[in-house]
Amino acid sequence: MQVVPSPPADPGAFSFAVAGSDPSRVSLTATGELDLAAVGDLAALLALHEAAGRTFIRLDLSAVTFMDCSCLGV
Repeated sequence: MQVVPSPPADPGAFSFAVAGSDPSRVSLTATGELDLAAVGDLAALLALHEAAGRTFIRLDLSAVTFMDCSCLGV
């Protein structure tokens, strides 16, 4: 089953969702604009799954409309 996130209501907004997971891997989707406002949430989300022991993290960026270097650094 493919999860397709709907775009956020605010064009400058962002959201993250878990599309699926198991003990060693997780699939995440990102939507909207990933800029300095999103960097803390993105880093925290990735750290949460890493701390849970998930060694494979797939991040679907197909619904991202903009990304700056602050999120690329994460």
